[in-house]
Amino acid sequence: MDPQKGEKLCEWLNEYHKITELSISNFVERLLDVVTDSKDSQLAITTAHFFHYSHANIYIWVEQLTILCKNIPLVDEDGYIIRERSSRTFLMPASTSSWEKLMGRNPWTTDFETLSQDYLKLPPSSGGLMYSDDDLFS
Repeated sequence: MDPQKGEKLCEWLNEYHKITELSISNFVERLLDVVTDSKDSQLAITTAHFFHYSHANIYIWVEQLTILCKNIPLVDEDGYIIRERSSRTFLMPASTSSWEKLMGRNPWTTDFETLSQDYLKLPPSSGGLMYSDDDLFS
């Protein structure tokens, strides 16, 4: 496409239909706003996978990812969304660690939360994208 025609098309889309360019950075920030307000635990988990994929493919930088991860709601093993994390520590799902074998169910329920097993599964929208355990837990 001729660059001038492309510019005119973008101007027209913006002026008449309020469609603007959206960078991946702007998109993930808007997505985080939606996820934070949502009651859908699966959306929070899928968003975490999306953030990981975006960082792994260098669409977002580690500094931005750090900020996003501090603000994304987490989902515990019972499917409850946790928005406030001030003094809590989160444990990986029991199947990835040996603490469950040693102690059974999480005995530290006041200070520790166990993340949902769903974090270990690829979302249906992943298009077959595969992660190794090292990718997910690094």
